[in-house]
Amino acid sequence: MSSPSRLPPSVWVLTNAPSPYQVELFSAVTADQSIQLDVRFLRDSSSPGPERRFPHRICRSWLTLSSGDELRIHGRAIWEATFGNYDLFILSGLYTSITFLACAWILYCRGKKWAIWWERPRPSKTETRRFVWAAIHSWKDSIRLWLLHTADLVIGIGSAAVNEYWEMGVRPDRLRMLPYCCDVSRFSSVPAETRDRLRRELGWSDKLVFLFSGQMIPRKGVDVLLKAFFQLSADHDDVALLLLGEGQERSSLQATVPESLKSRIQFRGQIPQTQLPDQFAIADVFAFSSRHDGWAVVLNEACGASLPIIATHQTGAAHDLVREGENGFRVEADDVNGMFSAMHWCVTNREKLPQMGTISNEIVQSFSAAQGARTFVNHIRYCLSQ
Repeated sequence: MSSPSRLPPSVWVLTNAPSPYQVELFSAVTADQSIQLDVRFLRDSSSPGPERRFPHRICRSWLTLSSGDELRIHGRAIWEATFGNYDLFILSGLYTSITFLACAWILYCRGKKWAIWWERPRPSKTETRRFVWAAIHSWKDSIRLWLLHTADLVIGIGSAAVNEYWEMGVRPDRLRMLPYCCDVSRFSSVPAETRDRLRRELGWSDKLVFLFSGQMIPRKGVDVLLKAFFQLSADHDDVALLLLGEGQERSSLQATVPESLKSRIQFRGQIPQTQLPDQFAIADVFAFSSRHDGWAVVLNEACGASLPIIATHQTGAAHDLVREGENGFRVEADDVNGMFSAMHWCVTNREKLPQMGTISNEIVQSFSAAQGARTFVNHIRYCLSQ
């Protein structure tokens, strides 16, 4: 009599919202059929995205103590962490939320296998000089360390995250890497005639175009990028800057643009996902001035568009997608001169940019949703074997 076939391991994932890149990854994991995936989102997406081809549920909050995610209590997620019989539980997202912490504590007390999937940690704020802020940050740091040293596996989103968690004392045998992986093929399929038409419409046919895409908020450092571009344009009239995104700083940033540069700096606001590839095709170089990003999927997209990359060391994805001098440069956040120097190099070495863009596209091929799914499954198998 033959023995019954073993069912694939069951995995429960808790994360914030169905972002497009996570949806693509989870769909690829489900298509692989190596594990039984069940995903719980703490809130729905604010905009339409790819089809969710995997078992999932939006866990509505039972009690909301504030408008922020930290003080929302999601009873169903906590109930499933308490009574669920999955082989592995994975917690991702905001670790200071009541729901996240309740689930982690319950899984620890139950003795269940559980893992953390986290981005690179955000640096502590400068307000720690005040007693109240110091106490809050000390509490958050203590909670984070407890989670890191209690989970059965810590999965860092990128090599920068893995390195920082290792420095926090997580043992190498409990550390694995899974960057954000997604399908960026649509960014490489824009017809040349579309690019030429869009550049003509802007009056930029002969310009070297730098592109930024992201929120117009202080953390993204758009003010630094603008200052570097002002410095660059003082000696070069053949450069232009395209800025995509919306946010609280957009109006004030636009107000800093001198009249003489308004024809060479375009703020285009929020662009629908379906139109992003055409906008990326306008550019020659992608410039990302963020003061902190745990990963930044926009770098995946820029590589998919075959663009050289200038990004900050404080951007997680830059450590895995930017090879210094080969397909771009890494600079320090808030370093206007560093950003200017990298942009100036691109202007004076314009003939090298297409080859750098080709390398960007080659690099990002290893960050496909299918490859991410294989890595995800391997990490699960490793954790369950321990």
